[in-house]
Parts: sequence; C-alpha cells; structure tokens
Amino acid sequence: VDSACLERYKMLIFRDKYAHIFLGNPSISHIMSKLFWEKMGKDLDNCELHGFTRLIISCNIEHEQDHKTLANADVYNEELVGQVISQITTFPGTTVFAGGGEILGRLFEIALACQFRIGAECTEFGFGTTLGNSYDPLDHSLAVIRNLIGDPQSIQTILLGTPLKARSAFACGLISEVVAFDRLESSADLLAQRVS
Repeated sequence: VDSACLERYKMLIFRDKYAHIFLGNPSISHIMSKLFWEKMGKDLDNCELHGFTRLIISCNIEHEQDHKTLANADVYNEELVGQVISQITTFPGTTVFAGGGEILGRLFEIALACQFRIGAECTEFGFGTTLGNSYDPLDHSLAVIRNLIGDPQSIQTILLGTPLKARSAFACGLISEVVAFDRLESSADLLAQRVS
C-alpha cells in the first residue's frame, strides 16, 4: 500500500486553535498501511506543538466490509497504533470522536481514547472480533469500557466481539450522543465548543 492510502485523509486547521482530523472512509488496505498511522501521529504532534485546545477525529466506514477482517486489519501496525492512541489520551485539550458506519478494532480504540464520542444512527461500535486470538486491545481501552459502561451484559457483548448499535451504545454510556448522519460533523463541533 502506497501513499494512495492518504487520498481521503484530511486535516483541517481553524484559527481558534481547533483541528479536525477527517479519516474519510479508510478501507482495510488503508488501515493496514504504516503511512496511515504515521500521518496521524505527525498531525497529533503538530496539534499539541501549536497549543490546540480542540480536536475532532471523524470517519465513516462503509457497512459492506467484513467485521473480522476490518477488526484484524491493523495488527501489522500495533505499535504505531498504540502511539497514536497514547497521543490522543494525553492531548491537553478537548477531544471528540465522530463516527459513522462500522467503528471496529483499532478505530474503536481511537474512539475510546477521545473524551467524547458521537455516533450516527447507522453506527456500530466494538472490537468486531473475539479478543485474545489475533487481537489484543490496549489496557487503556479495556479500562475505559469498564469505567463507562454500567451494564455488565453490554461489556460482555463488546468483549465477545459483537458491536453495539449507536442507540445501545448511548443507552449503556459508551457514547455521548446519537445524531442523524448528516449532522455528525456539526454536532461534534458544537460539543467540542461547549466543553472547551
């Protein structure tokens, strides 16, 4: 996979110390690409270097993709993914994740690394595969799940690899808001403004 993996990846910077990293609709080949994670890591470094106070990360994954394939696609870059997630958790400002479609595997862990999560009506959140085989989530991700979700059955569902639909994720406390797909970006922006 070459630099084509970054075709839909954009970073928008606004004057008021606010950045939006838009991952587009990354395919399995994109998520497997080292360039994809290196680019995100560099952008996060720049956000912190320039004192940004708000960061939104968003993506929309098409439903046609196979759950297990998508969830396992990024095991090749586990160390890089861990660094990116660590950068998000230590970001000094407000972080919001806005997801549409299937937010699985390491993309789900990116969502968990953010302080707030928003999902479109169509969104599903989860690891997407049974843990302990080829996929081992970061300790931070497991801790966030246990701290956020009060319902033991929902925790078990996620750990067994079944994604939660947006309404269920909201009901158990995993995400902050469920919105119409066409309001995903604007809702994330409003939330980031309110809590900054």
